[in-house]
Amino acid sequence: MKFILALCIFDKNKEMADLLEEIAKLSREEKFELLEQVYSSLIIESSEPEIQNWQKHELERREHNFLNGISNPISINELKNEVHKKYGI
Repeated sequence: MKFILALCIFDKNKEMADLLEEIAKLSREEKFELLEQVYSSLIIESSEPEIQNWQKHELERREHNFLNGISNPISINELKNEVHKKYGI
């Protein structure tokens, strides 16, 4: 599992490195044009994603459990420690 995750991260980083190399070859004007296109795509994509009914119900269940003292929340540091102990990452 760790190998597959590491491989996916490596592939993603390699793709990003390749992309950055291509961007470096662009002229200043082309870089600004690319920046405008990326910014425009971010504005279009910035609408909130749809939430599925099952996701909404799960969030409501978790909120209810938290507010009623049913759940036992932990800090992010505790979570990191637990993941590290269990999976070594």
